[in-house]
Amino acid sequence: MSTVLIVAESQPDGHLRKATLHAIAAGKDLAQKTGASLHLAVLGENPSALAEQLKPYGAAVIHTVASPAFTHYVAESYAPAVAALASSIGADFVGAAATAQGRDLVPRVAARLKAAMASDVLAFSGSGSDLIWRRPMWAGSVIADVKLKTPVKAFTVRTTEFSAAAPGGSAAEVKAFQPPADVASSPTQFVSFNEVKSARPELTDA
Repeated sequence: MSTVLIVAESQPDGHLRKATLHAIAAGKDLAQKTGASLHLAVLGENPSALAEQLKPYGAAVIHTVASPAFTHYVAESYAPAVAALASSIGADFVGAAATAQGRDLVPRVAARLKAAMASDVLAFSGSGSDLIWRRPMWAGSVIADVKLKTPVKAFTVRTTEFSAAAPGGSAAEVKAFQPPADVASSPTQFVSFNEVKSARPELTDA
């Protein structure tokens, strides 16, 4: 059976980012059309609490990837860990929400997996190996239907096009995955995060 791997995302305070629920809904749609199993990846210094929040959302397995290197998002640490996990479970599809983090992370993962990629996916059509990805091009001036022909396929999804996943069904199995040792020796390090407080919701959560 093929596997769809969706990378979950947390807010700076550690709570689940709402955009992840839209990405999970897209992952479910993709899994249904391809006969795949839906898996989730949760990275963090201690991702177990986030994994517990995600248990009821319909995934078969939630993979927790723990390391002090994941206390804050740094693409150079996250990308090798996600790519290693995808290879370990034989993922055919690797995706995330098209947030600032998702747009930064998934292309790096795609490069490591030598995977073709579709960005800001609006919908999936077709089924099985004859899957068509609908995505905007040329700053939205063109809506294209494309096919990805590599064995592994990477994507980000536009959250406004997929309803948020709702809890229900049996709880997912949680498995721990040991990330590569070199994630802790990344030449890029998190220094600080200067948050601007606003009463308005984040654009990807609005």
